[in-house]
Amino acid sequence: MKLAAKGVIFGFTLVELMTSVGAGSFVLAAVVAAGVSLQRSYSAFEGYSNVESDQLRVLDYIAMDCRRANSASVGTTTVSNGSENVTVSQLSLTLPAYYSAVDNTAVPNTPVLGSSGVTYGGGSTVTIKYYIKYYNASASGSGNIAYFVREVVTSTTDKITPIARNVATFSVSDADPASTGTVSCWIMFFPTFARMPGTGAWWSGPAPDNSKGVNGDWYVVNQTASDPTTVGDVYYMSGGSYSKINNVKATTVYCNTFLRQADARQSNSNG
Repeated sequence: MKLAAKGVIFGFTLVELMTSVGAGSFVLAAVVAAGVSLQRSYSAFEGYSNVESDQLRVLDYIAMDCRRANSASVGTTTVSNGSENVTVSQLSLTLPAYYSAVDNTAVPNTPVLGSSGVTYGGGSTVTIKYYIKYYNASASGSGNIAYFVREVVTSTTDKITPIARNVATFSVSDADPASTGTVSCWIMFFPTFARMPGTGAWWSGPAPDNSKGVNGDWYVVNQTASDPTTVGDVYYMSGGSYSKINNVKATTVYCNTFLRQADARQSNSNG
């Protein structure tokens, strides 16, 4: 009688096992690192796209309203930035009442030609104001995130709509738009696609002021700086003082457009 041969069992040696585990760890680490890098790149690109959309939206709104406006004026208003009351610039435009309301029930008013020209809504007017106002992240209540808002005021309603977020500064260069017939303004945006603000408040001015804000807050140098090369520089407060964030600049967009009245356009073109 023959005895069956014993089966041979194959396996990794300890050295082979350790080598394979080490190689696998390197591959896994590379995959994780690539995934994190792609996620950060996607997040930065999404933030950049959102900021660009906000910039275009602001320019479109201001240009549209200025071209429809009969008059404009520049002033200031006081708002809370979540820490204290601050004074911000405000652009006010007076427009004919082109629409019957300022919500989704609005329908175009029928134009009427009279001795004084074309009127809408029986000659009534609408005031539109642009300025910075602070909300929370969802813009559903007060907070420390700076939004650029469009406020539409009629004889019976007052509606404020945030149209862009993370705006550092808004300023109108023409102190008297009525005399020039044009409105020139600039809006500075915080570079949130490069640095996320978190829960800190944003401040702005000619130079970092350590008396403004607390640890975790941000500061951007605006157009009032004595050195124009520093405009847009971003600072972060830690340890009670601001330090500059290298290779990061706030973005400034400009808008220059004519007012609606024909005499202003004619005098401007001849001058």
